[in-house]
Amino acid sequence: MSITVDHQARKAEILQKALELFARQGYPGVTFQQLADCCGLARTALYKYFQNKRDVFDSAIALMVQKLGREFRQDSEKNKCLGAGEKLILVMDKVLQYIFANPLLLQAITEYLIDQRRMGEDVSVKVRRHTVVMRWTLIQLLREGVASGEFRPLDCRLTADLLYALLEAAALRVAVTDTADHSDLNIACKAAITSLRLKH
Repeated sequence: MSITVDHQARKAEILQKALELFARQGYPGVTFQQLADCCGLARTALYKYFQNKRDVFDSAIALMVQKLGREFRQDSEKNKCLGAGEKLILVMDKVLQYIFANPLLLQAITEYLIDQRRMGEDVSVKVRRHTVVMRWTLIQLLREGVASGEFRPLDCRLTADLLYALLEAAALRVAVTDTADHSDLNIACKAAITSLRLKH
């Protein structure tokens, strides 16, 4: 009797374990063989799912971002009674919490981007692809705020880029320097969102 393997579930499990390994050892410090070992697979079995270490890392980050995106949407659905500004604060705080809870993973992502840049890759395309859900969430909430009259008329895409830049700076400070303060960054995000509101 043959055993049926749920390949999607297996792939998700591999990616979760891979993320943990990359966070512990950094991107350069992990080999394809180590990835196979940590997942309890032969190297040849891991090749059935991924072409190389870069493919594993890219897929793991994409899965993590999709999960965060689902959480943003669920939070938005649960908090329909909140105004757009409060929802924006919730989303940005959730991202800050994630950033501060995962400094080693952020270091691995930074190492990965530097490694890819050295190899001549256009890392801005990768970053954009992985952050599209976050950026779209910000744009939608800004549009909601403008439509309801909570926010003054503004360029939602440009404003989303500015709010995203605050989160990006926080991630970089957590990954590279030891100067990030969760409370200060939270206050900065709230101040930025408050500045968008119409004065009554």
